[in-house]
Amino acid sequence: WETPPHPTEEPTQQQETGFWDVATELETDRIREYPETEIDLSEESEAFGSSRDHLVATNSSRDSDTTFSMNGVSPTEQVTASTPPQRRRNSSIAPMGLLLILVSTVVISLYNVAIKVLFNPNSLIFGVFEVEGLLAPTLGNSLLILMLRMLVVVPLMLVLAPILHPQVWQDLQSLVGSRRTKSTTANAKAKQVLLLSIISGCFLFLSQVLIYIAISQIATGVAIALMFVYPAISGLLAWSLLREQPTSLRLSAIASIFLGQMLILAGDTSIGTGNAFLGSITAVVSGIAFAFYVILTNICATKLHPVPFTLINFATMLVLSFVGLIIPLPITWSLQVNPNKLLELILAAFILGVMTLFSHVFNNVGIRKLGATRSAILGATVPVITVILAGLIIQETLLPAQVLGVLFVTVGAAAVSYEKMRNRAKKA
Repeated sequence: WETPPHPTEEPTQQQETGFWDVATELETDRIREYPETEIDLSEESEAFGSSRDHLVATNSSRDSDTTFSMNGVSPTEQVTASTPPQRRRNSSIAPMGLLLILVSTVVISLYNVAIKVLFNPNSLIFGVFEVEGLLAPTLGNSLLILMLRMLVVVPLMLVLAPILHPQVWQDLQSLVGSRRTKSTTANAKAKQVLLLSIISGCFLFLSQVLIYIAISQIATGVAIALMFVYPAISGLLAWSLLREQPTSLRLSAIASIFLGQMLILAGDTSIGTGNAFLGSITAVVSGIAFAFYVILTNICATKLHPVPFTLINFATMLVLSFVGLIIPLPITWSLQVNPNKLLELILAAFILGVMTLFSHVFNNVGIRKLGATRSAILGATVPVITVILAGLIIQETLLPAQVLGVLFVTVGAAAVSYEKMRNRAKKA
């Protein structure tokens, strides 16, 4: 669950003159990235919701000299050398960054458990409080909860955006204006960035809808762990599309993730009346969609600040949710809402939206203080923390082999982030 890197406060000459040519960049076999400077907003982090969100996100990172995010995983590959004073400053505030990242990770995991409670017919919170589910586990209801969540997050982002990035409206105006003005090389590149930003939002939308379906059908921790196949998939995509030669450590990390996935799937993933096959497939496909989101975010990140990029993503998700609810669906897939629970549903959506935004803010402030890749190593613990919280709050249990699988996935995801950080340190 990661967020895209943002430009430095003093843009380079190249940044000032035009947008990035994707085709040229792919041919040169490198991806540029900016040093981290400001808050870099995701998340989602969101499975976040996970969102590091607004997940994550995130989620899922870069090294201390780069910028990633939890809710928009956004890897970038150029090394940017930080000055010694910056490193000393970062080390002096690392404890606060560590705390913020941990809080963000816990919020993301709580968000995942909250989604389960929404779709589960009956949940026993802490083994004491019985809570009745608000929604049936259908595609239409997944679209509804995502739309309601975006209806909370998008207005809040519109308020926060000028604070986080004062030039946000100028950036968006430049992108939109490129479609109306006379065609030039700069306009063509701007249109390309706008199009890729919208497409990345489509992949994030698909990932979120599918993980909602997965969580409603199988154990929460299992669904999130299966979704965490995305670091392996994004690594393979970077190898094939961007010609990034994987190191032995990255290959070992990818193998660890796939081994963990097999251990998880080898056990019984069903819960009650849930469809284990549907839940497992949608969780894995959600991770694959998120991996494509990561790659596209990576491409856009060098020429677009994360705040306008995130706004475009969220607006795209909101529009697609509306469209999805308008399209007629089979009865078993369609929207099914109890009018007597409408108020509770709206309140739940508001809480989910606030959790999304808080996880993003904590994550991205923490990234600025602790370093993006170090933050991502902590963010990789989302599956483990989700399993723990789901066990404590709603008494979900996993088989020993599945617990081992979750650990393999977590270690593999953390190793991918560590490998990026180590490579940055060698090149710096």
